[in-house]
Amino acid sequence: LALTICWWSGLFFSKQSQPRLPYVEKLWLPSWPYYSLDSLETHLAVGNWFSGKDPYLVNSLEEFLSTDNWCSHNYPAGHLDNRSYAWPPTALISFAWTQLFLSQAAAYIWTGAQACIILFATYMASMDRRAATLTNLPLSLMLGVAFLSSPVVLEMRMGNCNSLPLLMVIIATLLLQRDSRKGEYVAGCCLALAFL
Repeated sequence: LALTICWWSGLFFSKQSQPRLPYVEKLWLPSWPYYSLDSLETHLAVGNWFSGKDPYLVNSLEEFLSTDNWCSHNYPAGHLDNRSYAWPPTALISFAWTQLFLSQAAAYIWTGAQACIILFATYMASMDRRAATLTNLPLSLMLGVAFLSSPVVLEMRMGNCNSLPLLMVIIATLLLQRDSRKGEYVAGCCLALAFL
């Protein structure tokens, strides 16, 4: 767990102007050297939406990268041609808060939020294991395995929004454990948002 935290922290304490993931070339997953491109794309799409443009018709990521901004180096020519925003409209609403920050700050905040969601999900999984009287694994081991798993590395490296549906499912699960009609309605809304 400590090694995982150090590896992810290396990103935030890096003195480089370009936010590169440390040792990204050693990953078992194919990856861009720069971090949080999906988060950046959503940030730019929300900016287009707020300025009255259709984010699904504007290739804002290619335009941003071509101006030698945040992570504009080492991208193959034409890689982003004809690329439009691919996430559903709920992603735009969920990430409207990013307009309060610069793109890099918003990406850092979102990465921290992702880490908290994964940590919470892992904690809930450990509680469920105890309730089901399964083998009691140390939480530190479960966290280390979770944060080094391919889905989590991919999620946090690219700044995806896939941890939001995970959070919605956990909230719905907690609400459904109560015997409350209002809780069932809210749980249904959470699941609808998760799978929209």
